[in-house]
Amino acid sequence: MSTTEQYATAWRPFVGDALQGEVVSIDWRENEHGRYQIATIEVRTGEHVAIHAFGKILREAVAGWTVGDIVKVTYRGRIKGGKFSYHKYEVERTEVAS
Repeated sequence: MSTTEQYATAWRPFVGDALQGEVVSIDWRENEHGRYQIATIEVRTGEHVAIHAFGKILREAVAGWTVGDIVKVTYRGRIKGGKFSYHKYEVERTEVAS
């Protein structure tokens, strides 16, 4: 785990909340459900916020990110359908040339 992530605040959004900024690190963590990625985003204020990519939508989005990318993630809420429900996010990414 990087020092940046060790101190980054975990993003815990409410419906309609958006997080936008530059990806400053991407690391792996493990919990009782297996390994997952954490992307640390530096927002406009300079604060570091960690996105824990547990679910499919965030997991697939973070897998395509690289350090330096500008991203925006908007939480759209919990969607219920049939037997299952999931958290819906809209994800935008601007790749920054290195």
